[in-house]
Formats: sequence, structure tokens, C-alpha cells
Amino acid sequence: MKSIRSYAKRRRRQVVRNRISVSFRKKLIVNSTKSEDIFLLLLREVKKLYYPKLSISFQKRWTAAYEMYISDFYFKDYHCTIEIDGGYHISKEQRSKDLQKEGFLYLKGIRTLRIVNEQVAKFTVDSLKEFLERNLILS
Repeated sequence: MKSIRSYAKRRRRQVVRNRISVSFRKKLIVNSTKSEDIFLLLLREVKKLYYPKLSISFQKRWTAAYEMYISDFYFKDYHCTIEIDGGYHISKEQRSKDLQKEGFLYLKGIRTLRIVNEQVAKFTVDSLKEFLERNLILS
């Protein structure tokens, strides 16, 4: 009987965490940065022009395992996340958090690619296609 109660208690905590995560993720989607919006538009254009039949599925603001971390873009078929990093990622505190997140995702078998805002601004459809082919092994 004790194990049933402890399971129910854990499950309730998980449901509460899920609700918090969903509402937080929605806020992040609404308040996405200019670089994230540009990257998303380029990504959709690359998919439409070069890979219309290939299933390159990605999610924006994907919630990593058990709602511990939220990634900017997640490519499920390639087990890879892409993070668009702004200026605040230079600070020691943020770098530490980023490394912790990358380590957690790595243990789950998910690679993390980081792109700085300046690099996103320089991307064209063709250069993003090359970047994806090089890093996600698209064919």
C-alpha cells in the first residue's frame, strides 16, 4: 500500500511540473528573440526548398526529458538540439547552467549545437542548409 501512495505522490508532483513547464514554454514561444524567429524562418525555407519529401521534423521550444530543460529547437530524428545564444550566455553563471544542461541532454543521448546571434544574422538559406548537412548528417 505504501508504494501505491508514494507513486501517486510522485505522479502528482510530475503533473504539477508539467503544467508549470507548459505555461513557461508558451511564454518563451511568445517572447522568442529576433534571432530565434529568423532561424525558424530560414529553417522552414530550407525544409521547403531542399527537403520537401524528407521528414525533417523539429520542434521549437522542446521540453527536454521530464521538463527539466527547454531547448530552442529539437530535431527528434537526429537526437539533436540547437540553442540560439544571446549575449548573456557569456557570463560565468549562464555558461555553468548551459554546461549542466548539455551534460544532462548528453546523458539522454541528445547532442547540443550552439549558435550565437551574430552567426544567425549571417545565415542564408544555402549556408543554413550546409550547416544542417554538416551537423545533422542530412542527405
